[in-house]
Amino acid sequence: MKIYPVMQSLYILGDIGYFGYNLKHIVNSFKYDVILQNSKIILLGDNFYPDGILSKYDEQWSQYQNVFRDIPYQNINSVMGNHDYHGNPFYQIQSKYLNNNELYFKQSFQNIDLYYLDTVLLYKGHCFINEDKIKSIFDRSHRELKLEQLTWFEENLKISRSNNKKIIVFGHYPILSNGYYYNDLKPLYKTLMPLFEKYKIDAYISGHEHNIQYINKQINKDYLFHQFIVGSSSENRQDEFKNEFHNDMFENDNNYYLKLYLLNNKIICEFKNKNNEIKHSYII
Repeated sequence: MKIYPVMQSLYILGDIGYFGYNLKHIVNSFKYDVILQNSKIILLGDNFYPDGILSKYDEQWSQYQNVFRDIPYQNINSVMGNHDYHGNPFYQIQSKYLNNNELYFKQSFQNIDLYYLDTVLLYKGHCFINEDKIKSIFDRSHRELKLEQLTWFEENLKISRSNNKKIIVFGHYPILSNGYYYNDLKPLYKTLMPLFEKYKIDAYISGHEHNIQYINKQINKDYLFHQFIVGSSSENRQDEFKNEFHNDMFENDNNYYLKLYLLNNKIICEFKNKNNEIKHSYII
């Protein structure tokens, strides 16, 4: 029997904080690829429900270890979500359980530059993460932290474009959605879309909604925006709002993850369910 090599891939999980059988089943379906091919896992935030990590020795890490115990932690990167900010996000990024020790950062994956944003700090007040909460963690104003992150983001986007790299951006909050947060995302859209359009990012991938979605939007004649949402790796919510007036892909029938890899210099994006079946596939 001929054995085909497995491509190095990104395995993207959203809103994992309800640790249980479904999440563990998903991770078990690809963990040997991560181990043998040095593939990467990306967590899209809301890693611990309901209140994040509350101390350095929080007992919730035992649930995390139960799911990821066989995977080298240097292969796992994460952005933070609003529930992670109910606790202290620094307890996560300063732990041994994640590769990254920053809240926003950049990495390279083959010919792609990967940007990880802290969208909580880009959208004050959403989901009750207000100025007082931000100041209690950073002892700095939201305005200052937001400007600092956006300045870093644009300076690095210039480098990526000058090097002719593909660009994928990760964050917890979507900027478009046909789900529960359909009416709530305009402020973040106004913050990020000008940069996405100016530097023609290839895709934006987020969590927050407990379903999967693929939305594309023609921003101008030269730029088609691609957004992927995957927030049902741990829990899917079949009874949540769906905007029936749009025909974009939307599924809340199962637990999903997103697999991403390069093939012939094209980005392949596959939504797979907990049974490891490809339900939706896109080439960008």
